[in-house]
Amino acid sequence: MLIKILTGSLVCAALAIASFPTQAQSQAQSQAPASPAPVAPPTGQASEVSSQEVQQFADALKQIRSIHDEAQTQAGQAIQAQGLTVQRFNEILQIQKSAQPQPGGEAQPSTPAQPSTPVTPEEQQKFDQALTQITQLQQTIEQQMQQAIQTTGLDLQRFNQIFSIARQDQGLKQRIEQVLQN
Repeated sequence: MLIKILTGSLVCAALAIASFPTQAQSQAQSQAPASPAPVAPPTGQASEVSSQEVQQFADALKQIRSIHDEAQTQAGQAIQAQGLTVQRFNEILQIQKSAQPQPGGEAQPSTPAQPSTPVTPEEQQKFDQALTQITQLQQTIEQQMQQAIQTTGLDLQRFNQIFSIARQDQGLKQRIEQVLQN
């Protein structure tokens, strides 16, 4: 849940982290972020990914993983600084999310989350303050992730193209994983 908040509009990058595990990442995430709108892989020669681009992509993923891990720590600290546990924050977030209408004006069809204890006004205030801090953190993290991609020599569009191709091309995915493991 918290990952969804942190990754915002750069979900592709966070998905790439989850899609290309390395030996250093031994703990699986409990929830994956929502899938981004599919990016059609380019056709023809543009869809070919050079060894240099594979290296750049892997380097970007390593940097993004580091930024992501730091963001998780900072978000947890922001929540705890407000006097909430991460578990309680996520519980309140799920309650609010299940109460929000979906496009088309209907509430989510899933069973509404039942809190272990009702949300008090004090908890709601703490939640709101933590969410504000996390939203500000999210903006910084998105910029850092974009910069990390660009410092490797890739632009964001090409990074997303490579990611999209790798989701469909097992050979490319294996090439990327091999670079990540070295």
